[in-house]
Amino acid sequence: MKMNNVIKIAVYTMRDQMRHKSFYILLGLSILFVLSIRGCYDGGYTINGKMVDNATVAWQASRIVFHLIAAGMFLMVSMLSMKIFSRDHADGSTVLFLSRSVFRWQYVLGRVAGTWALCFIFMFILHLTIFLTVWVKTGTIVSGYLTASLVCSINLLFVIECVCFLSLFMPDFISALFSMGILFVGFISDGGYQIVNSDIARSAVPSSTDGGPALWRVLYPKVFMVQAYADAIISKNEFRRRYPKLRIPVERALRTLPLLYRYEQGRQPCGRWFFETNTGEVAFDEVTVSSFQACAGPLVFSVPGGVQPGRWRLVIDLEESRANIPFVLE
Repeated sequence: MKMNNVIKIAVYTMRDQMRHKSFYILLGLSILFVLSIRGCYDGGYTINGKMVDNATVAWQASRIVFHLIAAGMFLMVSMLSMKIFSRDHADGSTVLFLSRSVFRWQYVLGRVAGTWALCFIFMFILHLTIFLTVWVKTGTIVSGYLTASLVCSINLLFVIECVCFLSLFMPDFISALFSMGILFVGFISDGGYQIVNSDIARSAVPSSTDGGPALWRVLYPKVFMVQAYADAIISKNEFRRRYPKLRIPVERALRTLPLLYRYEQGRQPCGRWFFETNTGEVAFDEVTVSSFQACAGPLVFSVPGGVQPGRWRLVIDLEESRANIPFVLE
């Protein structure tokens, strides 16, 4: 019975917003904008003297558009959320809801859930449009694209909750502006920290040291990390997709191989053997080396059919040579 009231209020909230013609106009304009950039999915681009195929171009373009849609949705949900309670108080909807057998927490939860569901459907339609456009133009299915949209909806829920809470103490527009400021600081803080502690930055400034993130950065809302995780889901990279399962056994293997820590002590090491970033959230399988930085550590890759005992040979094709490393597994 209690959850029925929440669901009814959420459905009413969605219908109330969908009564406005501006909602459909905004949705139509957004879809037209997404369709207008379909020309970016064509091939014909040359990088380092090599032609880039349509699938790669479409994949990269779809990732960029994914984040542009998410950024636009942050602004949209803040505008919708800032007037939820003030408008209800002005037109008497609050008294109407609470005069029935509805608790205050049911009213608040229903309003927030309805706004979040409507905004998620809006964003999902735009992401689905990109997904279908890439499929029609190139015949490529961007794996994880719609799953990443589900993950990104977590950030939408955070924005709605933040704006609704601040609107109780601040004017509507100020609460929305303040929430956007919280998102901006989070993106600059976590994104900047990740860039400063990247392998490229360490190669450029070898004397830089990582003292660990400050306490306020650890406690700050991780909107950037959720967005980065969604981007990692879109990636075709098999290593990133399997990273959560690989992390524990690789960490366990590192503790049994202390000799790895004895090499190249005079040079700037890679962040955790280029296995993950310093924030520990997103895994990478590429690393930048230079005369100031050398990398040593485990090389993780998938073996078709599983690892079997016997003689193996690891062959790595480099630009000017080939590394041929024989080894035995017992």
